[in-house]
Amino acid sequence: DMISDLQVISIVDTIPPAVLCADTVTIGTESSSCTGLYVVPEVYATDDCSEDSLITYGARLVGLGIVNVGDTLELDTGYYDLILYATDDCGNVDSCSQVLHIIDDVGPVLFCIPELEIYVDSMGEAPELCVEDLDHINHYFDNCGIDSILIAKMVDFCDTTMNNQFGFCVNFCCADVGNEVMVVIKVQDFAGNMNFCMINTMVLDTIAPIIPSSPPDTTISCTVDYTDTTNTGGGIEVYDNCAEVLTIKITDSVDIDACKEGTVIR
Repeated sequence: DMISDLQVISIVDTIPPAVLCADTVTIGTESSSCTGLYVVPEVYATDDCSEDSLITYGARLVGLGIVNVGDTLELDTGYYDLILYATDDCGNVDSCSQVLHIIDDVGPVLFCIPELEIYVDSMGEAPELCVEDLDHINHYFDNCGIDSILIAKMVDFCDTTMNNQFGFCVNFCCADVGNEVMVVIKVQDFAGNMNFCMINTMVLDTIAPIIPSSPPDTTISCTVDYTDTTNTGGGIEVYDNCAEVLTIKITDSVDIDACKEGTVIR
């Protein structure tokens, strides 16, 4: 005799696919805008039961919603979570998160004049050169915005320590006259990216020396040496805004007759 019975074996798939995600992706901004571009990648997953062709994929950017593979995302600077998920033929779902980090890695763009003239005044001083004085002749651009614009002298003949440190203004003086004074402009954006430009500054002294007063007209004997200034009222005082030592040249126009009488125009 033989007896039989039935056994029902249920085969189920409860294991979701294994989705693969890359590590954090860092994307730099575009040179003309404060946004970064990222193309949503293909999603890859493995499954023990479903064939690859039966696995469906999707993606979602947290805070922005569903995105499609191949979409180009234009994102502001900051951190984003991109969720990649896969669903097998049995409805099991798995997902992983990929961090997108959008950073501003583009430095400011500078257009500076190559040369600039500065004039010292009658007191031997020159006006301050400040960043705001250059706004109308220099041009600066940054894709995410400029944080600071500072100025300094590469070499300071005026022996002023502050001139060699970046600040809002620099000073010039008579010691700069005749020297090549290089001024550097530093522009920094909010992400800390910096760029520099150089301006060759010519410091000029165009003010002639001044003779405050000449010795008064005088009459001397024909036996006195008129070429000796101590005999004709003394030396000549001369002032100059920059020069400490001056070369004084005296020119006489002589009209003296045989009796040694006449005039000397000095």
